[in-house]
Amino acid sequence: MLEFFGSFINFVGRIVTDFGVSFFHEPGAFFEKAIEAPF
Repeated sequence: MLEFFGSFINFVGRIVTDFGVSFFHEPGAFFEKAIEAPF
């Protein structure tokens, strides 16, 4: 259970980091992608 939780935190952390990097370095490309592919 703890192992799964750790990998989940790692996964979420990676997504947040990737989001932060793409958002702060290329806001234009990020918004283009967000508009083209909404959740």
